[in-house]
Order: sequence, then structure tokens, then C-alpha cells
Amino acid sequence: MYTMKKIVLSLLVLSHFLSVKGQTRIKTGTLYKVHPNIESVVQLFSLGNKGDTLAMRKFYTDSATFFHPGDFINGNKPLKLKQVAHNWSKIYQEWDSIKISPAEEPLGMDFLDKPFTVKSSWLVSAIFRKTKKKVEFLELVFDEFNPEGKITKETTYFDGSSTVEAVHE
Repeated sequence: MYTMKKIVLSLLVLSHFLSVKGQTRIKTGTLYKVHPNIESVVQLFSLGNKGDTLAMRKFYTDSATFFHPGDFINGNKPLKLKQVAHNWSKIYQEWDSIKISPAEEPLGMDFLDKPFTVKSSWLVSAIFRKTKKKVEFLELVFDEFNPEGKITKETTYFDGSSTVEAVHE
């Protein structure tokens, strides 16, 4: 009986050792709370609060692409910087009291097989001039950077239903 307990206990210890030994960690990248690219994103959205669309353009490469899933007007195709800059100008012409504030701290992600990416989330509010209706939504943004610190791709997720409601009288 005592020998049987020793055998069972030995098997349990051995199986635990083998399962722990088999769980090796593989590093696929590094997460950053502080990084120059994170600071660039914070500055970019600060300029957005000021409506300084010319200064905002300087954070992007000339060939940067912008993707807004659910953008049915554009057929879910990526936009180029020139188109997006035009859209920014239009937003500041049609909306008042635009406020963009961080919903959480941005996070830099440096993965081995992908470009450095900053994930940020923002609380956005504004008032549509024609209807005086206020919108508020959460915006989740992923900015991919080149080695020179310029944004090459921006993907934005948000629920645009409140903006659609605000523009209709």
C-alpha cells in the first residue's frame, strides 16, 4: 500500500514536471508605455483638438493609408493622406466643440514580424453645426510606423451611428 502511494505520487510529480517543462515562453515582441512613437500619437491627437490639420499631416508618410472598417461611403477601401486631410478640413468646417481626450494610456507594440504599432483609444465629442446635435463615441486607433517614426497605416474603429443621427434634422 505504501509502495503504491509512492508510485502514484512519483507519477504525479513527474507529470507535473513534464507539463511545466514543456511550457516554454517564446518572446514575440515588446510592449511599451513610453516610446517616441507613442508621444507622436499623443501630439497628433492634441493637434486634432486644435483643428491644426496642416501640422497633423506631418506625422504621416506621403503614401500613408487609412482604413475605417464600416466606411461604406468609400466601399471599405483604404484612403490616402490627401483624401483624409480633405476630410479633416471638412470635419472642422461642419462641427463645433470638437474634443478628443484619451480613454486609456496608449500602448506601443513592437512585434518581431510587424511594424511598430501604437494602439490608442479616444473619447470624441462634437456638435454638428446645422442641427446643434452632440455626438460622443469611443474611437480605437492602430497606427503603424516606419523606422523613421512616420505613420504608414492608420486603422480606426468606432461606432458612427451617433454621427449619422446628428447630421439628420
